[in-house]
Amino acid sequence: MTMAALIGAALLTTSCSSGKPARQSPPLSTGSTQSTTTTPPGRSPSGTTGQTTPTTPVEAPSCTPSDVAIWLGQGEGAAGSEYDPIEFQNDSTRTCQLRGLPDVAAYGAAAEHQIGRAAVRDYTEPVRTVILKPGATAHSVLKIVNVANYPPETCRPVTATWIKVDLPNQTWVAYTPHQLRACSLTGPQFLSVRAIEAGTGSR
Repeated sequence: MTMAALIGAALLTTSCSSGKPARQSPPLSTGSTQSTTTTPPGRSPSGTTGQTTPTTPVEAPSCTPSDVAIWLGQGEGAAGSEYDPIEFQNDSTRTCQLRGLPDVAAYGAAAEHQIGRAAVRDYTEPVRTVILKPGATAHSVLKIVNVANYPPETCRPVTATWIKVDLPNQTWVAYTPHQLRACSLTGPQFLSVRAIEAGTGSR
């Protein structure tokens, strides 16, 4: 028993004097060791040792009707159609975001009734989140087909004087004055609209 005690004491002394540093947490710094790992829903982290996932930036709140001024900018014509930018300017004092495609339709005098079909969604441009700082502008392209391309009996052309615009994901309607020839019948698709992009669209 005495010999066993002596051997145990010797082993304990050797272990304590081995010189290996104690494990400690990484120092607080702005480096990658302090990055926050964010895993998207439905996915698992990679689990790779020594790697971190960059912090996902906090998105701005969605723009509301009180944040945005809307108007139809100066466009251009090509191949029997007119391409006009719908401008969205952040008139508020806070940063907000727009994402998706607005709902658009032609309206008659005093914006009392819709004329023909609403604009079809054109996904030529990919859907992106557009961050709008105060005073910044985004736009969506509205294509207006020359209704003379359609037979009169299937179109029954009339003059529209307003464009109705709904912000994406908002139960709100804005009307901007714009005179155009529109099909009063719901068959022809003379309007189409693309996803909102950053920047001013006016030529």
